[in-house]
Amino acid sequence: MPLYTYRGLKVHKFYRSIRVLTAFLMLVPFFIGAGCYYYPIYQEVIYSPIHYLPSSLLLVGLPCVLVPIFNWMLYQKVLFFKRLNSLRILANFLLENRYYLSKTIRRNNRTTEKIILPKVYLRQTNYQLLVSFILEGNKF
Repeated sequence: MPLYTYRGLKVHKFYRSIRVLTAFLMLVPFFIGAGCYYYPIYQEVIYSPIHYLPSSLLLVGLPCVLVPIFNWMLYQKVLFFKRLNSLRILANFLLENRYYLSKTIRRNNRTTEKIILPKVYLRQTNYQLLVSFILEGNKF
């Protein structure tokens, strides 16, 4: 028996919103490019915004329409994004069915609930999906 067995990727709470994060990361270069293009001429854009409307629609509006479509295609076809989608579904399953430990923490006269997910690992290949639930006793 090996000393370390690979179980897969651990499911974290942030995987619940991974689709939004990937779409935002795909949009960031377009927003940076638009900022670099419009910053030197921002006084002219403020003075007459109608003249810069077509170029702003191309730099910002078109990617905002095309990136979600491209994101959807990636989540359907590419194994890495399929893996992220499976992690998202598993994180939603754990949080919706309350398979987690919660602690109440007081900070600055506020109480917040800290959610700790159990050790759940996901390993996926082209043809199989393996989920390892490492649960201690009867906590869940």
